[in-house]
Amino acid sequence: MHYWSVLSFFMLVLSACSSCIHNQENDQQATPAEMKERLIRANRIFVKNQLDDIDGYIATNELKTDSTQTGLRYFINRTGESGKRASVQDIAGIRYKVQLLDGRDCYTADSSLYREFDLSQDDIPSGLREGILMMNEGDKAMFIIPSHLAFGLTGDGDCIPPNAALIINVKLEKVIQP
Repeated sequence: MHYWSVLSFFMLVLSACSSCIHNQENDQQATPAEMKERLIRANRIFVKNQLDDIDGYIATNELKTDSTQTGLRYFINRTGESGKRASVQDIAGIRYKVQLLDGRDCYTADSSLYREFDLSQDDIPSGLREGILMMNEGDKAMFIIPSHLAFGLTGDGDCIPPNAALIINVKLEKVIQP
């Protein structure tokens, strides 16, 4: 699924660029505003295709998820305990597993590993931050994060490729209020 999304995105960008070249050949060079509009249209189509891929993954795996206005899909398994709610000023201590839509594992924190994220900083993907902010201490959740809320056009330069939607399973171990 991911391969076809990336391929369609680059085909749309190539099409937008070739239209620009064609216009140059006809002395009808596209203005920066026209080129920007073409790229915005191509990006909207890519995002829609990726959200369709995510919907397909959810349907195939018969998942029950909710969705935010940004496109984050989530399921939160509440512990039933009244743990502290995460807020943007807090540090979130989590255990997690990151996968691509095709099932490939990217990152896994085993039971002895633990990672803390300062939710007020920009060093955490916005989709993961958005999801954690819906959780209480002790909750477990599954987030399906479109690439525009994860690592975007570049990936992370390691395991996560460009334009990759992510599945992140998280347990919010601790909410630390600085």
